[in-house]
Amino acid sequence: MALLLRPLYSLSGTGALGRSIIYQRSRYGTVASAWHKPHGAASVAQASRRALYMPAVVAWRAQTVQQKNAWGVVGDRDSISGFNAYMQAALTPHAPRFNLLGVLPGGTYSVARAVSADGGVIVGDGDSSSGDYAWRWTALGGAAQVGAILSSTANYSRAVSGDGKSLSGRAVIPAGSVPFRYSVLSGAVDLGSFGGTFGVASGLSADGTVACGSSANVGGQEHAFRYDDVGFLNDLGVLPGGTFTRATGISSAGDVLCGTGNSGGDIYAWRWTTPGGFDVIPWSVNAVAAICNSISADGTTIVGFSETNNDDVAWRWTASGGSAELGVLPGGTNSYAAAVSGDGSIVVGVANTPAGDRAFRWTLATGMISLGIPDGTLDSAATGISADGSTIVGRSFDGVQNAAWYYR
Repeated sequence: MALLLRPLYSLSGTGALGRSIIYQRSRYGTVASAWHKPHGAASVAQASRRALYMPAVVAWRAQTVQQKNAWGVVGDRDSISGFNAYMQAALTPHAPRFNLLGVLPGGTYSVARAVSADGGVIVGDGDSSSGDYAWRWTALGGAAQVGAILSSTANYSRAVSGDGKSLSGRAVIPAGSVPFRYSVLSGAVDLGSFGGTFGVASGLSADGTVACGSSANVGGQEHAFRYDDVGFLNDLGVLPGGTFTRATGISSAGDVLCGTGNSGGDIYAWRWTTPGGFDVIPWSVNAVAAICNSISADGTTIVGFSETNNDDVAWRWTASGGSAELGVLPGGTNSYAAAVSGDGSIVVGVANTPAGDRAFRWTLATGMISLGIPDGTLDSAATGISADGSTIVGRSFDGVQNAAWYYR
């Protein structure tokens, strides 16, 4: 075999020829060059580069054929491979920014409600040419209207599973509304009711098999429920001396729930576990009521807002530290925590300012920080955050309609 001394031009060569020749795409076409076996241990610089590149390489290998083909289209614009286009995007740092998600066909508005654990799937709802419907968004396919249960005239999303394959919410039917779950594999399913005219599924476990929410009974009182992985709608009851409960969040394993209920004339946030039932969460300082909105994937952190004699203030509860108010933005008077990252370290929500409502991001190190607003809008409100903390979703008002966005 002839010795390969310099790159050879190739129109369509790909991959490698044994361990002799390797083909690589460049802006000038495909070239073939000699393969050289590495010698010796990796240098510090090489080890550092590998540590940087390997997570992106692993993520590339996990892409579907359709996703890789889409990156191939992106690469063709710069005469590079889809792999190189993906790696450039994955490894190029940029400041987080707002990205508007658009609307359903024939629609005028949209609101993002929740995001999957890795930030890859976003769910929300909005209007379309056929009515108000929940949608599921991916970078590859954009926003797509999800299927509806029989007899429903509209549906609204509230939660997405950690794996992004299922969403849940409220379906409107002639008799009122019922909690539903939609799966990309099995479509939309009515989760049942306690005999009343209202129901909503507000949370899903990581794999989408366990749901939580609330359903009204025949007397009109809402009761929190846990819909288990064998298809049974479990009534969790009420707090001592109470008349209603609402479940609004669930851990990734589906064994810890959070919500709100009344007891003895007061409103409390609560935490519920499969072995122990309800535990009332003590109010933060100055609170006269507490509302729960979400729970971390690991079940250790709950967020919401406290009602005080003056204004409402976002709070965060941890198993180790109890309840603590998160404060407000400069010049503002109130704040509301909407969602929390998987480990409980990042909280997002909305707070008022002299310039209008602003989405915020809170950590113990930074305190409450405004995310600003997307161009062309007047305000912003964060409604969800991915478990890994990389992606925040929400909505903004442009003076006419709401616009869904993600911030990453």
